[in-house]
Amino acid sequence: RSCLSMMAQAVGRRPPRSACARTRASDAAIPPLPRSARRGAMLAAALQSDIIDKQDRSERAAAALDGRDPIAAARKTFDIPRRKLFDDDSLALRGEYLYFAASSFGLQPKEVKRRCAKLWDRYDDVSGPRLGLAGEQASAAELAQDCCQGLGRLLGAEPQDLRLLSRVTPALATELLVGKFQRPGTSVLVVDCLAACLACDGVEATKFEAVVSQLRENGANTSVVLAPLVHPSTGALLDAAALVAAAKSLARGCMVGLEISDAAGNLLPLDLAGLGIDFAIFSTDRYLSGGPDALSGVYVRGGCSEKECAADGPPWSIFAKYEAGACPVQRLAALRCTLEAFDEFPLEELADKASALTAYLSFLLETSSVSVACASKSRASGSFFAFSTQVLGQEALLDRRVAVDMRGDGLYVASPVPLYTSFIDVFRLAEHIRAILADGNTSRDHEETAAS
Repeated sequence: RSCLSMMAQAVGRRPPRSACARTRASDAAIPPLPRSARRGAMLAAALQSDIIDKQDRSERAAAALDGRDPIAAARKTFDIPRRKLFDDDSLALRGEYLYFAASSFGLQPKEVKRRCAKLWDRYDDVSGPRLGLAGEQASAAELAQDCCQGLGRLLGAEPQDLRLLSRVTPALATELLVGKFQRPGTSVLVVDCLAACLACDGVEATKFEAVVSQLRENGANTSVVLAPLVHPSTGALLDAAALVAAAKSLARGCMVGLEISDAAGNLLPLDLAGLGIDFAIFSTDRYLSGGPDALSGVYVRGGCSEKECAADGPPWSIFAKYEAGACPVQRLAALRCTLEAFDEFPLEELADKASALTAYLSFLLETSSVSVACASKSRASGSFFAFSTQVLGQEALLDRRVAVDMRGDGLYVASPVPLYTSFIDVFRLAEHIRAILADGNTSRDHEETAAS
């Protein structure tokens, strides 16, 4: 492992998963590349000096950035949605979508199809221990262990502190964990965008930006606080360190939970163990590209002792009755395939490219009437890029084969994922937005003229 790590650092790549599949995340971790040696950092510097400083918004500039991109080859390995350009089925001409909707559903590698198809052939030559329900459960357990190893690297957590659930949704997992950790007669402080997940007594909702101050001022009777690490609408990043410090300063202590669906696979690398939170919940269908009907993920800090639980038994016991007999082999195989795609590149390189992509999109939209969220301008939320405009329409974007997430009230989220988004994609997205805005403003001017 030491030799592989040194070679990986020399060529700017991580060792293959098989080299460290059965080790703890802390043992298998590779020292981060120095920023001066990171090609992603060089790409960001070129973006600033050659394009932003020179105000170059040409397609040629976007192509030049793609030529310098150390991760560009990964795009060919992902299944990009396409649509027929002609009604004649005999013509195999299809146009790729500009896909920026990873904040609701991430794209999967092409290898997923082959892996899942291969699962159907596993009974062609099967040994006794792999036969029947017991064999399926053994296969699922091995796949889950491998997936938790990969997730541990992305999330900065020990694999044994992670669980993947196939029959429990993130909302149900949230409710079960909060009910587990809430002490009798105490309240739960939750950010309003997550309040719908909880049906227990004593829930107090608060604004995202006020959760830390609210806990400091009125947290004496609070036993659990729950907040999203990345706000699902604006992309604002929570000050998790301040929240943990405020929770631990209370006389009886307070359990801190985070919803990290928009952070897992997006903010690279995360450090859940270093943040000091007690538990976290996430879905694997977004930036982790777990696919449809994706698995839910749960993190519970290893130091959560039985005394911190309101009910008897370990934290994982609350999921046992839901997960009994579950064998999500296909979904685990699909998730492992995506996690292997992450393993092809240093996480620092992926983070550098995500920052460069969002910086480039913000730069291209400066001259339009689009309002970019403050968190997206600061590039603190990884690939989560929120912007608002009242003229843009979802149908108009889809007609141009552009997919973004719409959050209502003129708010949109575009997610340029470093593994499968190019700078040309970002350039064309900005061009389509400007064209739709121009058409909308022209139509509105005609209507006002006719009315007058």
